[in-house]
Amino acid sequence: MSVAQATGQAPLPGARREAEHLARLLPGAALLADTSATHSAVVSALHRHAYAHFACHALGDLERPSGSRLVLHDHVEHPLTVSDLARLRLPSVRLAYLSACDTLRTSPELADEAVHIVSAFQMAGFPHVVGSLWQVDDVIGAEVALSVYEALNTGDGTLDVARTAEALHRAVRTLRDTYPQTPSLWACQVHAGP
Repeated sequence: MSVAQATGQAPLPGARREAEHLARLLPGAALLADTSATHSAVVSALHRHAYAHFACHALGDLERPSGSRLVLHDHVEHPLTVSDLARLRLPSVRLAYLSACDTLRTSPELADEAVHIVSAFQMAGFPHVVGSLWQVDDVIGAEVALSVYEALNTGDGTLDVARTAEALHRAVRTLRDTYPQTPSLWACQVHAGP
């Protein structure tokens, strides 16, 4: 899923390219892009796919963390919030990759409560979720995502998600070696799960 242009948000020029590349990597993937990436279409797709990738903006609501949301095409009218995600029951899912900013953001008062977008995906059933602690550079975020998926790709249309943490670690270390003086570019990506 990708939303390169959303109402009230800066453009994400690499989002569509990132999602298209990943769709080619996984046969049978459904690409919801821009105007087709609506609340109802995304929720429907989550029930039919083991892997979910989001290349979009996310908005953390520090005063009401359950209102934090992914920025879909219709986010103003029908936001996909933490509350919406946490209510889903998705028994066959395996990996959610959130190539979006602030998906682990919460208020200092609720830091020990873990109410954020990443935890909502886990509550819905995803054992592995990749998210970010702060804003992600569009180009760097895509680079990390592609590296992780290439490491997980088994070649038969499935992903070895048991290696997600290791694949993310390797991708981040590569970026750290490239940009050692700029941890803001590489230190925000995290894996939640076993």
